[in-house]
Amino acid sequence: MACPAVPLDAMEAAAAVFPSLAKPLQKYLRATRQQPWHTAESVLNHLSTCLRLGLAPRAFLDRYLSYQPVLQGNREGNVVSWALVSDISVSRTISNDLNFLLRNGDLSLFVTVAALPHINLTEQVVDPKNNKFTLRLNSETSV
Repeated sequence: MACPAVPLDAMEAAAAVFPSLAKPLQKYLRATRQQPWHTAESVLNHLSTCLRLGLAPRAFLDRYLSYQPVLQGNREGNVVSWALVSDISVSRTISNDLNFLLRNGDLSLFVTVAALPHINLTEQVVDPKNNKFTLRLNSETSV
C-alpha cells in the first residue's frame, strides 16, 4: 500500500530536495571559486523561491552558472511591457535582496536586487610650495 502524499510548502520541498544537490553544487562552487558568495542557507532560500514561483530548473542554476558583472547605464531601444509578480506591494521602496519576477509572454525573469556601492571621489591639487616638511632639531636633546 502506498503512503498518502503530504503537501509541502516551498521551503519544506526545498529542504527535501536540497541534500541531493548540495554536494555536487558545493563541489562546482568550490571549483569555480564562487563558494564564499553562496552559503547553504542562501542556496536553500533560492531553491525555495524558485519552487514557490514555479520556475524551471535552469532558472535555479543560472545564479550559479553565470558569474557576470552587473551592467549599468541607460540604453535606448524599443519599449517592451513586462508584468511584475511579487509577494509585496510594488509601491514599496526597492531594497537589497528583494526578489520579484518579470513576465513577458512565455519569458520570465527572476530578479534579485543587489545594492551597489557608490563612491564619490574628489581630486585636490596640493601646491608643492606649501607641501613641505621641516625637521627641527633640539640642541638640548642628548644623543
